[in-house]
Amino acid sequence: MKVLNICLSVNIDSTINSSSSDIERIYQNVFKKLISFLYEKPYSKMTFSFTGPQLIWLEKNHPEFLQLTHELIHRKQVELIGGGYYAPVFPLLFPVDRSGQIELLTSEIRRLTGKRPRGMNIRSSVWDNSLVPCIKNCGMEYIFLDNSILPPESSFYLPLILNEQGKTVKVIPVFRNLAPSEEKDVSPESYINSLIKQVEKATKNDIYSKKTDERNVFIYISNSNLKKLLDTNWLDEFFEKANSNNSINLSLPYEYIHREKNFVSTYISPGLRDDIARWSLIPYTPTEIKNRRQITVYNFMQTYHRFRALYNRMLYVSLLINQCHGDKARKNAARGALWKAQSGDAFICSPDGIFANNAIRQSAYRSLTEAEKYVRSADKFRESVTSFDYNSDG
Repeated sequence: MKVLNICLSVNIDSTINSSSSDIERIYQNVFKKLISFLYEKPYSKMTFSFTGPQLIWLEKNHPEFLQLTHELIHRKQVELIGGGYYAPVFPLLFPVDRSGQIELLTSEIRRLTGKRPRGMNIRSSVWDNSLVPCIKNCGMEYIFLDNSILPPESSFYLPLILNEQGKTVKVIPVFRNLAPSEEKDVSPESYINSLIKQVEKATKNDIYSKKTDERNVFIYISNSNLKKLLDTNWLDEFFEKANSNNSINLSLPYEYIHREKNFVSTYISPGLRDDIARWSLIPYTPTEIKNRRQITVYNFMQTYHRFRALYNRMLYVSLLINQCHGDKARKNAARGALWKAQSGDAFICSPDGIFANNAIRQSAYRSLTEAEKYVRSADKFRESVTSFDYNSDG
């Protein structure tokens, strides 16, 4: 390995029910400082990931942030990646809702920044290979998945490529364990050297050593950690050291994917990131998972009946909307309310074991009730008899 490409990523750690004051505090403590830092340091690069409601909040309360982001995107310092508008758990949705949420966020990003995203984030890395055709049909070229759900035999610090029904999508592994931390008291130079040594050790004399001189690490940084790195000028020194090191290339995912010619063909079993999977077997108790790739979001649903009940209700309303024909206005309004209810905050916990509270669940049920009212008030709507056992009671 001669060159290690480093991509850094950040998003807003908030839920769909977070108050404006909560998001404002995160903005003032982290993103206001970050966008100013990036604007003043043309050699720095960062990847952003926002949900639809977060973008709308930024447009309403801090349009200057989006203006600077727009400029930084054209300066090739920032890449804004897509995903689902309400950050849903994609495997739980019908294909029409999956593509609808992806395209809605894509349109919003293109409207606000002038450029459509080519990559997308997967909520909590909840994965199923059946998502590949939908992702590809929505114009997405690559996705980001936590390295904990990836097969160990595919760990070459290179992008992966998945295939399903003749459709392919590239995967960029996300390495949470490699994130810098000011608390570890490691200098930027030492951190960079340790990254290089770790990747060199893992890839020495592997099957791709003679095919490529480059490897890649995509690192997610939490809001709290990023604040400390900004306040202590650690991030500034990191970018300076990285730019002066011939073995390091600061990159954006789009740049790297279109430059790289070697992709590891693999299959990723259905699963979710390990720090959430550990909450899936015993209610409200973290459990060590020996084979983490066998744990799926459906194990989570079986363990937590409140989430399962909401999921059943969501499926029922989805079926009603699919039966609605003719009244496009009410059908579209119903689907919009349904998508809001599909926010991942209501269906899965955080890595720290923080579960959806009553306010989040009630908000989801309220949106589902609103969607059902729209459908039943549509012209010529007739509920038909179907054979869908959405609550699995036989």
